[in-house]
Amino acid sequence: MELSDLNDNLLAQRYKRAEQYLKDMEKALKEHPEYVNAKLEIASITQILTQRLEASGASSIVTPSGTIHTVGKTTARVMDPERFQGFIIKGQHWDGLVWAASMTWCRDYIRAHKDEVPGVELTTFRRLSITAPRASLREGASNEQ
Repeated sequence: MELSDLNDNLLAQRYKRAEQYLKDMEKALKEHPEYVNAKLEIASITQILTQRLEASGASSIVTPSGTIHTVGKTTARVMDPERFQGFIIKGQHWDGLVWAASMTWCRDYIRAHKDEVPGVELTTFRRLSITAPRASLREGASNEQ
């Protein structure tokens, strides 16, 4: 029987079963000794190579297997919003802000004003979600076709 021949209930059952199977397999993989050992080996190699880079003062080491170098990611987290806002406003450091539209505010504005927010495109992406059945539907629906 093709999947397209199954009713919605059976498709939902198959989906949830496959979803749980993937979760179980991912958990089992992360607990598998070979996986754990590979993660530990990568951590040890990373530590050794980072120390060698720092000790040599080099920014990279070229080998036949590839160039070894570090890649950095810098983040800026606001720890004191009032202090940060005061600093920005007082010094007019507008370039210190990242302008982003609040999805919730934009959605509420559009509903209230029946108009779009100028300069903002509000987009909704949909994905399939199958939630647990209501108690009243659990009984007798397991093999319904």
